[in-house]
Amino acid sequence: MIGTVAALFAALGYVLTSGGGVANDGGAKGEGATQSAPVSHEKYKNGELPDSVLTSIGNGHQLAKKPAKAFKKLARALKAAGHEYTVNSAYRSLDEQKNLVAKLGTLEDGGRAAKVGTSEHGLGTAVDMTLSWEAVEWLRANAGKYGFKETISEEPWHWAYVN
Repeated sequence: MIGTVAALFAALGYVLTSGGGVANDGGAKGEGATQSAPVSHEKYKNGELPDSVLTSIGNGHQLAKKPAKAFKKLARALKAAGHEYTVNSAYRSLDEQKNLVAKLGTLEDGGRAAKVGTSEHGLGTAVDMTLSWEAVEWLRANAGKYGFKETISEEPWHWAYVN
């Protein structure tokens, strides 16, 4: 059964971690979902956010200011609940999106990356994380309190700020 589940996850673009969690490689099936989050930096195009509207969330990853502030609160609560996480991806510039498409192909062509300029990551509102299943369940129950939502059902590692 575990082998079958692992094969299914691999086909969807993510893997079971040794601790029973899920992770992806930075570009995954379903990422092209439309962005529904109202953001304070709407005047900027996807993937073209200037440094002045981005804030570090650690380890070289950034989000737009309001989502970053909310994510930091979410991350503290996640840790306080006893769950570890690693951020694998957050804001993606147009160049990063182009590189991901070159590496993985677009969803519409059978690949695993969103079409350039359509990713929630390009709006500075989404994070991809390595999480245990318990952490995913905690996020499903609690992330909304911090303005985050699992916006792509096939990607339990992908969480977007929607407030």
